[in-house]
Amino acid sequence: MASPPIEPLPAQMFARIIASDAIIKSQQRGEPDLTDSEKFEYLQGMLNQSPAKFLMKYGGLLLEQHLLYFKKYQDYEVTFRLRELQKNLSDSARKVVRRNRRFECLKKLMDEGVHFCEKEMRQREPLLYEHYIGQYLTAEERETLDRQCSDIMLSGKMLHQEDVKQREELLLQQREAEEMVEEDESSEDEEPEQAPQPNNDSTAKINEKEKRMLHREFLRAMQLKFLNGEEREFDYSRVDSNVEYDSIEQRRIDEEEQYFDSEEPT
Repeated sequence: MASPPIEPLPAQMFARIIASDAIIKSQQRGEPDLTDSEKFEYLQGMLNQSPAKFLMKYGGLLLEQHLLYFKKYQDYEVTFRLRELQKNLSDSARKVVRRNRRFECLKKLMDEGVHFCEKEMRQREPLLYEHYIGQYLTAEERETLDRQCSDIMLSGKMLHQEDVKQREELLLQQREAEEMVEEDESSEDEEPEQAPQPNNDSTAKINEKEKRMLHREFLRAMQLKFLNGEEREFDYSRVDSNVEYDSIEQRRIDEEEQYFDSEEPT
C-alpha cells in the first residue's frame, strides 16, 4: 500500500534536513546508508510520533516559515521549543548562536592541531606572521623553518615550493595594501599595540620570554580572525548552520531548565 503524500511544509523541512550534514538515524557499522525515501519516512514518523522531539533534534536547521507548521500543537514542550527557536532566529540571537558555533569549531580545530599550527597560520597570514614572529627570526631559523615545512617526497617538495611562492606573493600584496592605506590616511591615528615592523637591516633582538609572548599574541590574533569570519578560504556556512557545533554543556543546561520549567505545581 502506497504511503500517503507528505504535506508541502513538512516535505520542505525534510528536504532541508536531509540536505544538511545532520545524522538522520543512528546505524550499526556495516549497515547500508538510508535512501532519501527512507530518510523521509523516518522523519515523517518522528514528526507524527513526537513533534517536540523532532524540534529538539532538527529545529536548528529549520527556517522561520517551517515553524508555522507547529503552531497547531497545543503542547507545552512544543510551545517551549518553538519559543526558543523563534528567539534564535532573531538577528541578535542568531549572531550569538553563530559566534558560539564558531567558537566550538575553533576548539575542535585547536584539538586537531592542523588549522592553527604555525605553518598553516603563516601560510594564511604572512604579513601578520612577520609582525609577530618573522621579523625576529635569524636567517638560519628561517631556513630551518622552511626545511621543516617541506616533505621528503618529490610531490611534497613541489607543493612546499608552491606554498612558499603563494605565501611570498600574498605577503607582497598585503604589504602593498597596507602602504596604500597608510598613504591615504590624512592624520596618524592611535593604533593598538603590536609587534614593530620588520627591520630589513638586521634581525631584531628579543629574549625567549618575549618570543613566547608574541607567539601567543599571534595565535590569539588568528583565532579572533577566525571567529570574526575573516578567513577567506574557510567555508563558514558548514559551521554557522550546523547544530552539531552547539555547545553540549549549554544544551545540557537548556534541557535541565526545560525539564524543571515543565513541572507545573499540582
